[in-house]
Amino acid sequence: YVAATGSVAAHTVTIDAGATLNVDGTFDFTADADTLTVAGTVEGAGSIDMLDGDDTLTLLDGADLSGLASPIDGGAGNDTLIADIATSSTLGGAAGFETLTKDGTGTLHIDGPATSSFGAVDVLVGTLDVGAAASVDGVTATTVAAGATLNVDGSYAGSAGDDSFTLAGTLDRAGHIAPGDGDDVLTLQGGAVLGAAVAGGVGSGDEVVLDGYFQEDPTPGPFKDAPPGYEHMMGYLDMHSFKSKLHRWRFNLRTGKTREEHIDDRVLEFGMINGRSGGRKYRY
Repeated sequence: YVAATGSVAAHTVTIDAGATLNVDGTFDFTADADTLTVAGTVEGAGSIDMLDGDDTLTLLDGADLSGLASPIDGGAGNDTLIADIATSSTLGGAAGFETLTKDGTGTLHIDGPATSSFGAVDVLVGTLDVGAAASVDGVTATTVAAGATLNVDGSYAGSAGDDSFTLAGTLDRAGHIAPGDGDDVLTLQGGAVLGAAVAGGVGSGDEVVLDGYFQEDPTPGPFKDAPPGYEHMMGYLDMHSFKSKLHRWRFNLRTGKTREEHIDDRVLEFGMINGRSGGRKYRY
């Protein structure tokens, strides 16, 4: 327990399952690369500041930081919040972290009411749930990988710059989702489920980008080399008959204009990638 008039400085802190850190005063870290690992409870009316350095906050199964009145501050440096959970964890708020990475099949609940801010949010596995009383802002790059879910009942906002939102998994619920000003890009990849409205904000080039497969001949004729009686069936089984190619559609939400192009001129079909990489930016 850190009393209202007390202060603590630390470099490495671990709060095990069943343990509680109560901070009514000041809990600071150092100017180095500090670590805070939580599987228990963090609460109180005080403040936690990880200060300078490339710090890491790791939330494990059962972590509960909803009772902390102020957001945990990552401070200066390239700071990372990692939620590697198989069941669930709860975060009240976190600010000053450059990256939030949601891993593990469980759910990270961001419940507020303190505002959270992250530079990049990567939902790689499982679910990130932004509660009705919570708000997340300043996000310049959001990735929801295939099989992962981002639920927003509260507020999820981007920056005033050019933000990107890449969805290969599920985006759902009735909260306010707005990339903000700038020329933002929402990319929908194969298997994406867009169950929530996304407001593009103010910008001259807000786009939705959809990558998929385009069949140049969706109703091919008989396959000439097929056995007798199987010509039509084989025509619909041969991808070279369909001439399917990797394709990209761009929908400009401001002008209503749609552009499309082949990404690859080769005949391709049923492309597969590692599901953990789904939704991330790629060089093409």
